[in-house]
Amino acid sequence: YQQALTAYAQQNYEEAATLIDEVVQNLPHDPNTHLLRGHVYYVLQQYDVAKAEYQEVLKSTEDPEIIGFAKNGLEHI
Repeated sequence: YQQALTAYAQQNYEEAATLIDEVVQNLPHDPNTHLLRGHVYYVLQQYDVAKAEYQEVLKSTEDPEIIGFAKNGLEHI
């Protein structure tokens, strides 16, 4: 996850996508992982993937901060 986050922060979006895809497979119920995957795919303009990830976040957490980020992402798609 940290490697994917670093790649995203450094604007290496293709690398971030590859890394976060692996993390999501290993941690399918982690809302932070889905949130980052949503952000990565949003930047890559793969909006269907981003939207699905943001919606998964909304289903998998009650954390208001994480929900806020996911809703913000959805509003920009």
